[in-house]
Amino acid sequence: VYDLSGRPVVSWEDHALGLSTQIVLRWDGRDRRGDELANGTYLYKLEVADGEGRVHRGEMGRIVLMR
Repeated sequence: VYDLSGRPVVSWEDHALGLSTQIVLRWDGRDRRGDELANGTYLYKLEVADGEGRVHRGEMGRIVLMR
């Protein structure tokens, strides 16, 4: 997850997923240090890679954080 200026605010990685695994990521609106982020729009980038690191699927979009 990135802020609108492109700075990363939080990320997740998982290296041992099977082909039929469903992934659910829960984000509590905090950055990597655990600080609450301001309400607003954030960007996300999702990539799915094989065991050799080749990206097979990627997606980007927006998340609106409102408390």
